[in-house]
Amino acid sequence: MRLLVVSDSHHDISRLVPVLRKFAGYVDLIAHLGDGVDDLEPAAQRARVHLPRVEAVRGNGDDAEPGLWPRRLIGSAERPILLLHGHIEGANEDLGRVLLAAEASGAKLVLFGHTHKLFMEEYRGVLAVNPGSIARPRDRAFPTFAIVDVPKESERWYDVRVYEVGTGSGRIREIEAV
Repeated sequence: MRLLVVSDSHHDISRLVPVLRKFAGYVDLIAHLGDGVDDLEPAAQRARVHLPRVEAVRGNGDDAEPGLWPRRLIGSAERPILLLHGHIEGANEDLGRVLLAAEASGAKLVLFGHTHKLFMEEYRGVLAVNPGSIARPRDRAFPTFAIVDVPKESERWYDVRVYEVGTGSGRIREIEAV
C-alpha cells in the first residue's frame, strides 16, 4: 500500500494542487493529519483529479464533524498505522505521548502533524513520521509532504520519501528526511 501523507494545509490549497496532480493516481490512500481536512476535495477539483481513498483525523483547527476523530487506526491487523494530529498528545513539547499512543494501539508506524515541522525517527520499534506542513512550514522555506510505502511482508520496514513543494509552478522535489 502506498500513502500520500499531508498535514496542516489550513485552507491553503495552492501547494496541495500540484501534489495531487502528480501523486493522486500513484497512491492507494491519502492520509490528511488534520488542520485542513476539508481542503482535499477543492484541491482535487482544481487539480482535475480523482481522489483515492482518504483517511483523515481532526486537528485543533478543524470543525468537529461526525466520524472525524483526532486519532484513527488504519492498515491491516498485521501492519496497523496510527494517524493522529498531535495536539492532544502534546507533540509540540515532546513525542512521549505520541509514542505511547502508537504503542498502545499496536502500531509500528505513527503519522502525526500539528507541529508544522518535518520529522522522522524510530523510537523503541515505532517509526514516527511528521510530514511537516503542506502550507505553513515552521522549520524550512518550503512546504513538505511524504509518500509512505507499506510492504505486505511484516519483516520489511516502511519506505518513507519526503518532498518539498516550491513556489510558482509548484516544483516538487525529493529531499532528505530529518
